[in-house]
Amino acid sequence: MIDAKTGTDSKVQMKLVSDYVDGKSRSLCEASFNSTCSEESLKAWQEEGLEYPNTLTDYWMQQFDTLTRKTSEKDTKRYIGSMMRFIDREGKQYIIYNMSVRKHDPLGNRKEFYYPNVGAYTKPVVHKEFVVDPEEGYEKKVVVKGYDGYDTCYSIPFNDKNIDTLLKWTDGNTHFVIKKEDYQSGRKLTIRSLNDWRTGNFVELLRFGHIASDYEKQILEDEKIGKYVTTGTQGAYR
Repeated sequence: MIDAKTGTDSKVQMKLVSDYVDGKSRSLCEASFNSTCSEESLKAWQEEGLEYPNTLTDYWMQQFDTLTRKTSEKDTKRYIGSMMRFIDREGKQYIIYNMSVRKHDPLGNRKEFYYPNVGAYTKPVVHKEFVVDPEEGYEKKVVVKGYDGYDTCYSIPFNDKNIDTLLKWTDGNTHFVIKKEDYQSGRKLTIRSLNDWRTGNFVELLRFGHIASDYEKQILEDEKIGKYVTTGTQGAYR
């Protein structure tokens, strides 16, 4: 969930920070999720009866939030270095972005934290086992005993409202990227035009890197009937 002021899930972050401050820190997960904890990830793990395993990235995020918690919103600087238009296997589109946040510690020293893959979160692939309860007549029950891995899920739909919320933290150096989960083994392209990235057909963008011209649209149509054949980076009419 995007916080329109911070671009991150600040409420969840402060809750995790308080866990550390109160001496209730949980063991760090050895695996890296390539993202920080969010409201969605906490909920996904809690729904399976599991505690979210903090990663090293989460730990440093919590340290950053604790050290800079007195920095005012006015003195906080945010910058989105890259924003991805991501299409999953079902054709649903989402936004994933990387953000740098600059604040200061109580002595006025500049501190900066990099939030990777905001909009992506983890959902555990649970490990279930049968257990026998003697108090209930040795009836077998299925219980969750941990997790075997995790799936990556997405929380920010690709739409005008969310794009407009995030654009205020971008500038001319921000990379606008498009990627389809099952397109040519995860092909990813940087789109030069923000308008093309925002409004273009994703098939055209993934193929040409921009909104297709009439000639390029015809190529796409001719490919469907085998009239135009592409091999590698080259294509030609039969």
